[in-house]
Amino acid sequence: GAGHTWVLMRPNIRDAFAQCAVPTVSEDTRLGCFHGIGHGLSERYGDDFVTGVTQCLLLPESKARYQCAHAIFMEQRSTSSLKNFPVNLVQYCQGLPIEVGASCFEFIGMLSFSRIQDVAASLAVCAHAPAPLQSGCRARVGEALFLSHRTGDDIRHCIRSGEDKTMSCVTGFLRTSIDHVNDVYG
Repeated sequence: GAGHTWVLMRPNIRDAFAQCAVPTVSEDTRLGCFHGIGHGLSERYGDDFVTGVTQCLLLPESKARYQCAHAIFMEQRSTSSLKNFPVNLVQYCQGLPIEVGASCFEFIGMLSFSRIQDVAASLAVCAHAPAPLQSGCRARVGEALFLSHRTGDDIRHCIRSGEDKTMSCVTGFLRTSIDHVNDVYG
């Protein structure tokens, strides 16, 4: 999108923000542009997502910061190198401003799974997220699980995770597998 392009063309993130903050476009378009800035920062910084998130924090609006960081956290599901991950993801998310921390906690289970490839341990990390974000966090673990192997057999790992965590993980797994089938087969 436009934000992605602007951030790659301009070294100063505030210039990209100015291009997205056009008052004559709809709020959805503006938010999509800010989200695109995050995808552009992911492209610029590669697997160094901490630097990308730090750049998002420079944006002057909380919705812009949230959308920007959200895109960066999304990109981490397919990262090939995990060398720049914070050692303690919970502490990292807790240290972020509230709007960016909320996005971080939504993705913390996915980020954990990307690093350790352990469903049960990643779901346990979700327990550290604020209560309203825990279900979404568990769904992202299911999403990461499907994306890691793209086989239906892996759903058993969500089911083994325990009653209170099963539905969210299974939902994320199934939603992602259905999206994948639609992308591949139309």
